[in-house]
Amino acid sequence: MDKVTNDYRLTHWAALIKECSESGLSKADWCSQHNIPLKTYYYWQRKVRNSYAESLPASLSTAPQKTSFAEIVLASDSKPPEHYTSAASPDVIIRTGTLTIEVSNNASKELIAMIRSVVKYAAGK
Repeated sequence: MDKVTNDYRLTHWAALIKECSESGLSKADWCSQHNIPLKTYYYWQRKVRNSYAESLPASLSTAPQKTSFAEIVLASDSKPPEHYTSAASPDVIIRTGTLTIEVSNNASKELIAMIRSVVKYAAGK
């Protein structure tokens, strides 16, 4: 297949994938309404993703990143250490078991998202 034909197909498939994602329907329902086999849709999606991935600069390649975790050792009681002092009173206090999380209004979105993901990960164990 020549490059022009391949590029045309990828552009067409990308438009259909975008239409599907913006429709609010599940992929299966959208494909059913458009008489497209679901396997064909996923084939198109894979081809479009691979094409876009190949066009990324090498600096943005998906080289494996090492993920590391730090263990947080919790005290056996739920009280903070006696030397603990807070400069400001927290706006939100979350207590569960022996875990207490205090968050102020000036906490960044990134910090709150990180706390949420860590608590969610710990709860999944």
